[in-house]
Amino acid sequence: MFDMAHIDVTNPQFKANPYPIYEQLRREAPVCRVRVGRWLSPWLITRYDDVVTALKDERFTKDPWKAQLPFQQMWIFWLSGPFAHHMLSSDAPDHTRLRDLGQRAFTPRLVEGLRPRIESLTDELLDRAAGQDRIDVIRDYALPLPTTVIAEILGVPVSDRQRFQRWSAAMVDVASPLQILRSVPSFRAFFRYIRELVKQRRQRPENDLISALVAAEDADDKLDEDELRAMVLLLLVAGYETTVNLIGNGTLALIENPGESEKLRAQPSLMPSAVEELLRYSSPLGIAQQ
Repeated sequence: MFDMAHIDVTNPQFKANPYPIYEQLRREAPVCRVRVGRWLSPWLITRYDDVVTALKDERFTKDPWKAQLPFQQMWIFWLSGPFAHHMLSSDAPDHTRLRDLGQRAFTPRLVEGLRPRIESLTDELLDRAAGQDRIDVIRDYALPLPTTVIAEILGVPVSDRQRFQRWSAAMVDVASPLQILRSVPSFRAFFRYIRELVKQRRQRPENDLISALVAAEDADDKLDEDELRAMVLLLLVAGYETTVNLIGNGTLALIENPGESEKLRAQPSLMPSAVEELLRYSSPLGIAQQ
């Protein structure tokens, strides 16, 4: 029988190759407790049908304030304050309302309008890397691409981008309670900054996402102050961490599978399906929370 007491899903050794452990858990303990750092012990479900059932079962909740969590888990949500109230931590009908309001701001036209800038920035970063003998894929490409794009989407001035990116890095690196504690100064600085930026956009709207979120309305409904700041944080984390992980994991997968890499070089038209396959093969986020 597998010793689940020693499975820490935040451990770098586990994260480097979790798949053999997942396979064994599916056979021997498809629903079991694992560890997240030293203090947290959530349940892990590893069989597909069981996962789908749990995610669709309305007896489970995404809202931490409705769950009977132990103290050491609850204080994490208390620490994040108003930023805990976003789409990923809410159930219907709140989730539906927040999603619909977000979609009103994040329109297909806005997304398509980003394409030229993203392509330009990508070319710039790759040209810069090509002039070096050695590069760090994460530091030199995967990190600056999404952080720059997200900062521009939100309307963060160029003069503030460096500290904005520093806060972003600190806030997404929170795999354990200790890391969360260390990130408190960055969270607080980010909270103050977003509060001021929202205030400015209410007074003087610009062509950016925060202005669009401020203006987003559905009948008599709109995002309140806490929800708006939580939406900004969610967009930051969702766009930042997933993109960085996709680029890093995808690059590693292609290095480890040179035949597939050569096929992709020879047939660039395969790129869209290759990205979809890399998302499946080595997911940027390995665990869905419920």
